[in-house]
Amino acid sequence: MVGSCSPCSKDPITSVTEAFIADTSPTKIDLRVGACRDDEGKPVILQCVREAGAKITGCDFLELVSSAVSSKLVAGSIKSVNGKNSDVIKGRYAGIQALSGTGDCSLFAEFQKHCCPESPMYFPDPTWSKQVCLVSSVISQIVHFSYSAFALTTQLGFSIEEQWRGISYHFKLIMPELRVSDISAYPDCFASGDLGRDAQSIRIFVEDGHLIGCVRSFVKNMGLYGHRVGSLKHVHVLDYIS
Repeated sequence: MVGSCSPCSKDPITSVTEAFIADTSPTKIDLRVGACRDDEGKPVILQCVREAGAKITGCDFLELVSSAVSSKLVAGSIKSVNGKNSDVIKGRYAGIQALSGTGDCSLFAEFQKHCCPESPMYFPDPTWSKQVCLVSSVISQIVHFSYSAFALTTQLGFSIEEQWRGISYHFKLIMPELRVSDISAYPDCFASGDLGRDAQSIRIFVEDGHLIGCVRSFVKNMGLYGHRVGSLKHVHVLDYIS
């Protein structure tokens, strides 16, 4: 049975990394995975991460004794993406720590399968092929969409905030009875350095009344490859639902 399995198709994004490593040109440009790297091409580990690692090393045990929704990682994650004064952090969310972005997507797919089995999952094209494979094994309806030309829309005078407000508005027109975006990913690896600016898409959707699922991965911008640190949150209308 196992012998009849065929290999998966090559990930187009990972292929960029392989092509970069194989290129012998002295002037080659690194366009691979968006992690913060040093001059030697190695992921940068933040000093605060090193200090946290030292504290963990000194612990007598590493047992998780609190419930996932009350963990400091999840609470800190929801505050940073929604803002410390947002009403969402006052009980309007359910959250859990997960194994990076891929683990988040897996959990959310299972959640959608059981709670909204008839609803489709939307994916940009292109995107990480492993996430599409993972979700399609759980969700029967997969819909692909294309991004608009970012450079063109900004040149036409539309700010990033205006674009997100426009997207939020059209979501309301398309799904007025649901007011739900199936999943909204927050790409920490492409952060500008301004947390408020990077999180504005999430904050705009919540402000406009959408009930969103938010996937976050911290492995790239904190140099945490191998630790697979991420979190998954879902925003609800009322605190008792959470």
